[in-house]
Amino acid sequence: FSSRRRHTRCSRDWSSDVCSSDLDQWPQRVAVLRPDHLGDLLLTTPALAHLRAAWPQAHIALLVGPWNAEVAAHLPMIDEVLTLNFPFFDRGPKGSLLHPYAQLPELARPVAAAGFEAALVMRHDFWWGAALTAKAGVPRRVGMAEPLVADWLTDALPQPLDRKSTRLNSSHGYISYAVFCLK
Repeated sequence: FSSRRRHTRCSRDWSSDVCSSDLDQWPQRVAVLRPDHLGDLLLTTPALAHLRAAWPQAHIALLVGPWNAEVAAHLPMIDEVLTLNFPFFDRGPKGSLLHPYAQLPELARPVAAAGFEAALVMRHDFWWGAALTAKAGVPRRVGMAEPLVADWLTDALPQPLDRKSTRLNSSHGYISYAVFCLK
């Protein structure tokens, strides 16, 4: 499969609020990928709450590893939790170096079947997750403009000046920016 990158049309300030015009034209099925462990998931909850507030009619699915499924199921701003054994994040024995590439088509099938119209990759360097959504045929894929990630995205967001992971995880500015791109 091939990847296609479109230059982002996002040029808003990180601290901007979300525009709420034309909400009925926004994607209605949105996947949010958060492959990390518990602390990162918890740090993401303010951003998820902001996403829900900005986009109340959307069906928001959170894709997490099985290690976070129970906690994710209790997040009130999420409509659905899907679990994937994300490579590089499980703490089990590592397979061959080719294993993450080999399992990409298999793990993309349920993502494709879910019919997502958009995906937000919430980890700035998660190239595999961006590739997964591309392989699954998700038409709009938003994430950070990291070198290995951006080629898999349709909307690559510029890095904020403050690249601390807590700012990327919890910032409503990141979600505002992503939602503005999907508009």
